[in-house]
Amino acid sequence: MALIELWATDVAKMARFYKGVAGYDVTDGAAKGESAGFQLRSGGYARAGIMPKPGKTPTAWVPYTLRAGACRRPIASASAAGARVVMQRASLHGTPVAILVDPDRGSVAVAEWAGRAREAK
Repeated sequence: MALIELWATDVAKMARFYKGVAGYDVTDGAAKGESAGFQLRSGGYARAGIMPKPGKTPTAWVPYTLRAGACRRPIASASAAGARVVMQRASLHGTPVAILVDPDRGSVAVAEWAGRAREAK
């Protein structure tokens, strides 16, 4: 999973757009069991992902700045500190993910990674 993803209605269209505008190499980024998704790569590294937006969520760039071994604890801590949960914990890419809005209205995703996060080559 990239550290930032575009959740979009037409992932192929967005992959073509960012390839043309920013010159990214585009590779298949669908996780096991998924039929669609792309990685935007440059310099041999995945820089961002594009995936179908879940449910009725809006098209948006989603940053994953909070990475945790368990999704529930950061959600509870962030909520206690004034964040609002706008997408309850759901499975995306086979990974539990929730979306929070911080007290200054910035959005962030909390994802539950089983192992160490690595930059894909």
